[in-house]
Amino acid sequence: MSTRRNPWIALLLSFALPGLGHLYCGRPFRGIVIQLICIASPTVAIMVFVYSESRPYNVIVPCVLLLLGFAFWILTMFNAFRTARAIGPAFERRWFNKWYFYVILFLALVYAESTWFPAYGSYKAYSVPTGVMEDTIINGDKVEADVSAYKTKDPMPGDVVVFKWPGDSVTLYDQRCIAVGGQVVEVRDKRVFVDGIEFAEYPFVKHVDPNVDKRRDNFGPYKVPATTYFMMGDNRDDSYDSRFWGPVPRRFIVGKVLRVYWSRDFDRVGLAVR
Repeated sequence: MSTRRNPWIALLLSFALPGLGHLYCGRPFRGIVIQLICIASPTVAIMVFVYSESRPYNVIVPCVLLLLGFAFWILTMFNAFRTARAIGPAFERRWFNKWYFYVILFLALVYAESTWFPAYGSYKAYSVPTGVMEDTIINGDKVEADVSAYKTKDPMPGDVVVFKWPGDSVTLYDQRCIAVGGQVVEVRDKRVFVDGIEFAEYPFVKHVDPNVDKRRDNFGPYKVPATTYFMMGDNRDDSYDSRFWGPVPRRFIVGKVLRVYWSRDFDRVGLAVR
């Protein structure tokens, strides 16, 4: 069966899935190469962002890769349009550009996306509107969190965690996990102890009030209930945390904060959160 190729259909297919418009035009090899490039661009961008410690290039390089990938995608749409216009009436439809093959290909790609490339949906951005985590995370920072980090494991003491505030189960907080279920937390004159051992404070934990507040700076001993987590802000004297509203249930844990991806202080861009 001979038929022309509709340029607009080729363009729309390329918009829906890079390379599909070229498959429609009978150019399977070109379509496969385009699809691989469009998969590689965001994959490499995610890997550089997550694993590189070279600031600020661990943010700049992924942004450049994503912009180049987007530009390449736009170009492939117009190339598919031009390719379809150049095809005459003697075009021979093959098995790889019949409608049922498109359906099978789409279902296969959806399965591959959810099975082999879950990382695309694993990282989410959050804005930080308070200073409870200063100077680890400052007011106005935008952070990236791995929302799949705790699907197969639990938060560990020292992790900076995004969670839903137990007070309304909606508002998102980001604080440091101090203790897990079964451990005993005690605060003595601002010093934090877990199971009787002083918690290994990080160099950026700070105290801004030299005075000792009975409720804020002396707490416990308190045994954390099973499947819950005791959270505190690094800005200890100005943090509304588990000392006041209790531990966080497992079901309210959202993800693990990885790094600052944007900040009003450009020197903080790409900073790993530890």
